[in-house]
Amino acid sequence: SDLSGIAAAHYAGGLAASTNRCEIRSVDPPVTGLRVIVIEAGARLQIDNQTGVTVDVLPEPGADHLREPIVPAGATARWSDRRIVAAAQAPDPPNHRRAWAIPLQVGGQTVTIHGEQVWPPPPPAGRWWLATGLAALVAAVIGALAIRRRWAAAVLGTATAAIAAAHFTHLVGSTVVLPPDQPLLAMVVGLAGPTIAVWPLAVIGPALAIAGRPSGPMVCGMFGALLALFSASDVVSFFYAVLPFGWNPNLDRAITALIIGGGFGLFLSGILALRAVSRAVPSDVQPRATTD
Repeated sequence: SDLSGIAAAHYAGGLAASTNRCEIRSVDPPVTGLRVIVIEAGARLQIDNQTGVTVDVLPEPGADHLREPIVPAGATARWSDRRIVAAAQAPDPPNHRRAWAIPLQVGGQTVTIHGEQVWPPPPPAGRWWLATGLAALVAAVIGALAIRRRWAAAVLGTATAAIAAAHFTHLVGSTVVLPPDQPLLAMVVGLAGPTIAVWPLAVIGPALAIAGRPSGPMVCGMFGALLALFSASDVVSFFYAVLPFGWNPNLDRAITALIIGGGFGLFLSGILALRAVSRAVPSDVQPRATTD
């Protein structure tokens, strides 16, 4: 059982990027059956208690025992510890590390979790903005060619599907850092939020473009514009070293560059396609000759 519960905001908007991460160095002395891990990209700790006795997370001296869990044998607890939060909010130390310690009472034995907050170097944001601009340029050029070239329309549809797949990968990578309290697909859908409204366009647009329909680039453009709009806040990953992502953080930054840049390029493609279609439609009202 989960004694502390899961904050609803974690599923509604995901976890936030950070300048530092939480690392556990040791549990001293080691206790058989006691497992302590960092979860949710460092936002909380988790205790799995298979020791056969109760584990009590002790508060700071003089503090009330309000948020720290008491974990019965065979149970699991997750919590955000104020000592770790305080270490993370303090100014970045000169050595880019700050130690913290959390005492436990395991039966009649005192055990201490030793850990650190670590500040990795920030990513080169300019490189990722350059990648975003390049993705926008490539998508816009393909879109301009797609107006008159069937092969380019097929490439545009394929590129749109690739951007949609990248977005789904971002959602899955952001979901796997959360505790698996629900089916993975349900968690992905919950994390997607309003972006789920554009998923049908990710199927319809590529299908129409690959089939050579004039409306294909316009639907792809609508998908790209909405996806980039809903995902705009993800560009914070260009500036923060620690991301709530289950795999390599640079993969998430590359995905963000593709989504934002490629989505904007698709938007420009849709505008070009709409203008081309409007010019090709003849006027329904023709001037009538008059005679005196």
